[in-house]
Amino acid sequence: MVQAKELVQFQEIDSHIESSKKRLVEVDSQLQETEELRAGRAKLQRQRQLTHELQSRQKSTEMDVDQTRARMIELDARLMGNQVVNPRDLPTIERELGNLRQRQGAFEDEVLTLMEQIEQARASLDRQEQVVAEMAADWEEAQAHLLEEKGRIEAELPQWEERRQQFAASLDEPSRRLYERVKARKGGQAVARVEGGMCTGCRITLPTTLIQRARAGKEVVYCSSCGRILYVG
Repeated sequence: MVQAKELVQFQEIDSHIESSKKRLVEVDSQLQETEELRAGRAKLQRQRQLTHELQSRQKSTEMDVDQTRARMIELDARLMGNQVVNPRDLPTIERELGNLRQRQGAFEDEVLTLMEQIEQARASLDRQEQVVAEMAADWEEAQAHLLEEKGRIEAELPQWEERRQQFAASLDEPSRRLYERVKARKGGQAVARVEGGMCTGCRITLPTTLIQRARAGKEVVYCSSCGRILYVG
């Protein structure tokens, strides 16, 4: 004879197995970098790239300063050393010197601006490195806990599955078939406890006579609403 008490025990084993498998899927999905950490690393990479670009621009501009200064020294030397043979060349040289002085001033101003920007970029880079380091440390700690949990579940799951096989073998064939059939139809929940006069499967208040029949345990009693097997414990 089918006993609802045995079926609810069988269902509890199934529920534990299913929840363990579901949790394993959740844990596996969390065993990767979080979106927050990936975003932090991406921001850190952008900040490094910005700092590198500013440093490259500073180096290039400083080379422009050196080249301009060298040309000015060369022209000044020609003027001061009376090396200009043709007097008609003097205005051209003086104009070039004037242009070079303007360029030199612009280059030097740009170098100063870049130095300020690099200082700010380095400060931002240091802050972001600290943020990412803290995020990574938290993530690694969480990963350790998740791996520990995964190992525990994977170790326990075969024991529960073996327990299910043993319990299933202890049931008579009609009871096992009934359980599997109702379970398949009702989304994995074949048996519903009666609590407070209600079916916990669908939360519908049950007729008193139905509850009394389920409590007596002399027959299989189904919820008049959802069709699950009722158990009064």
